[in-house]
Amino acid sequence: MAAATALQTFDEAQEDDVRIIKRCPDSGKIDLGAYVHHTYVQHGRVRKPTVHIRMGRLSVSRKALLLGFSLILLQIADGLLTYSGLNIFGVQMEGNTMLREMMHRSGSVAWVLFLTKMFAIAMIAWLTFQATTRRWLRPVLGFLSGIFFSVAVLPWCFFILHGA
Repeated sequence: MAAATALQTFDEAQEDDVRIIKRCPDSGKIDLGAYVHHTYVQHGRVRKPTVHIRMGRLSVSRKALLLGFSLILLQIADGLLTYSGLNIFGVQMEGNTMLREMMHRSGSVAWVLFLTKMFAIAMIAWLTFQATTRRWLRPVLGFLSGIFFSVAVLPWCFFILHGA
C-alpha cells in the first residue's frame, strides 16, 4: 500500500498495512499517512512496533530480552570475578558491607555469593518480563547494565589483573 494517500476511509484500509489507527477528529476519516507498514508516529518520531519473542504462553519484547540477558551475564561475570578476587585478597576486599558481614557470619563466600546472585538474576528476569509492557523499564535495564559494568565488573578486573 502506497504512503501517498494521506486520508482514507476505514473500508479502504488494508489490515495488513495498518497496526494502529487514528481517526481525524474533524472529518472522521482515518489518517494512514503515518501508520503505513506497521509504523506510527509517537511524540513526533516514527516508531516501529515492539518485536515479541514467544516462550510458551509468555511473550517478551526482543529489546527487553537482550537488555535483561546482558545484565544477567554481567551478574554472572561479577559473581565469578568476586569469588576469584575474594579468594586472592580475602573477604575484606568485598565492597558491600552487608555481603561482607554475611560472608563472615556464614563462613562460606561461595554460598553467600551464589544466593545473592540467584536473587539478583531472579529480579532481573522479573524486570525483563515487566519491561515488555512497561517500555520505560528498557532504558533502566540498559542504565543498570552500564552502571553495573563500571562499578562491579571493571574494578574486579583491575584488582585481579594488577594485584590490588
